[in-house]
Amino acid sequence: FPGAAYLKSEDGQDWYECQKRFAEDTLKFTYDDNGVITCITRDVSGLWPYNRSVAEVPDTEENRRADISGRWRFDGANITDLMTPDKAREQKAREIEAWRNIQENANYVFAFNGRNWDYGKATQERLSLSVQMAKANKLPDGFIWTDADNNDIPMTSGELINLSDAIDQAMFTKGLQIHMRQRQMKEELEKLTDAQAVMDYVVGWPE
Repeated sequence: FPGAAYLKSEDGQDWYECQKRFAEDTLKFTYDDNGVITCITRDVSGLWPYNRSVAEVPDTEENRRADISGRWRFDGANITDLMTPDKAREQKAREIEAWRNIQENANYVFAFNGRNWDYGKATQERLSLSVQMAKANKLPDGFIWTDADNNDIPMTSGELINLSDAIDQAMFTKGLQIHMRQRQMKEELEKLTDAQAVMDYVVGWPE
């Protein structure tokens, strides 16, 4: 058919004919010149081995760990893990950094003067101009600020400044918690000597 592609090996074997030689109950995969696995499946017809080699291995729990992330290599007989503890820690360090950025930019709620209030960088930014006006005694009559429960609360200049100070304190406390948790996770990862144990480490707040 026009536009159809036909795959043949270097020794002239037709790929579609070769598929019949594979067992039904194995894992089949393609790999590049460095042995790195680029596709893996039980269904051999799902492979497209263009400029790739093809092999199969028993469908075991250990072999099912393999994926196409570049971590897994075929050495001619077995699937091997290219991940080292150092590489795994580097990857986890990036995950921790991403977690920290999310936490530092998230919105939170705290209790102050009998009400729940939002706090975080976004709240701080929204509040800053109003606080400037409050410090200059230029807040308009009837000024309100909305709490975390969506109630509009009348505010005097002094009350708004006190709320702003409380938000700053809450942000400092949360920031310190984030920093300490980040350090704790990195220290815990340094103690792990097995690459898989490092990869299995869950980044986040402890349960």
